[in-house]
Amino acid sequence: MPKNSNKKNNDLDNFVQNSVKFGIGMTYLTLDSVTKAMKKLEKQGKINKKESEKFVNDMVKEYKTKGALYAKEMQKQMKKQTGKLAKNAPLVSQKDIDALNAKAAELSKQLDRQLKKQMKKKH
Repeated sequence: MPKNSNKKNNDLDNFVQNSVKFGIGMTYLTLDSVTKAMKKLEKQGKINKKESEKFVNDMVKEYKTKGALYAKEMQKQMKKQTGKLAKNAPLVSQKDIDALNAKAAELSKQLDRQLKKQMKKKH
């Protein structure tokens, strides 16, 4: 694989990590809002503190479980897509580039020789 494949994998991993961090941040904001709403309901006497804590704890557990599953699935899908892209992309090895450069140099020399021969014939 080309040297860039490690960079692409690192970029992919960073993207997944940042996506997970974003999700955690959004979860925190949601949790904060829900916690405030539960406290408000407690103050109004509509639910007791134990029910409020249970609801918030259950929500946190569900987010953790679903978040971890989502992150794993997202990383799996992105690696799958990256793999497909790598298989279908026309990748060139350094060996191929070196061979093409050598051929180009040889053709350039042949062209120079031909031009010199033609110039001698004209004079």
